[in-house]
Amino acid sequence: MQTNKAKFVAKFADEFHALDSLKLAETLQRRLELEDRTLEVFIQVNTSGKKASPALMRPTLPACSVPWRRWIA
Repeated sequence: MQTNKAKFVAKFADEFHALDSLKLAETLQRRLELEDRTLEVFIQVNTSGKKASPALMRPTLPACSVPWRRWIA
């Protein structure tokens, strides 16, 4: 998802199935705080190791997922 669509997700969605970057997570967080909402998210993980895949690389997931837990309902 493009970060400019985060305001709509934060305002209307109950869950989000394609969280694939830290930048998108940070943008969603800001928008969710403005809306005073939480959102269930599913993190998209790149298990193939191919850099072209739009997802978080598996080795970075444990370090990245801890701060994101505050956004997950």
